[in-house]
Amino acid sequence: MTAIDPAERPDAASLGAEFRALPGEPLPPTPLGAAALVDGPPSDAVTRTRVLAPVPDAPRRPNRRTVVIVASVLAVLLAAGGITAAVALNAPSAASDPGLPSLPAPLDQHVNDLWKEVGP
Repeated sequence: MTAIDPAERPDAASLGAEFRALPGEPLPPTPLGAAALVDGPPSDAVTRTRVLAPVPDAPRRPNRRTVVIVASVLAVLLAAGGITAAVALNAPSAASDPGLPSLPAPLDQHVNDLWKEVGP
């Protein structure tokens, strides 16, 4: 009865006949409405096992856990990008003019030249 091929499995009518043929063994109880299967029409007409065509697999949807993980990663990346942008926009910009004090004539030229070499 556990054969993979449905053609190799016995039908209900042949099982009933085998139970009746056993000497001295009580018949198993007949379920309600099953009398037609044992005493009714020939086995080929009623009790043959139908094999249904395989149902094509539906496209797999990602499970809830995967969706939550992907959404969390995206939220963290967006938050990190927002924080980085806020810090970059609010950072003080480097001054092009250092605001050096006024110095006497030859010294102010040397300090300006030095600032041009090492300044930002």
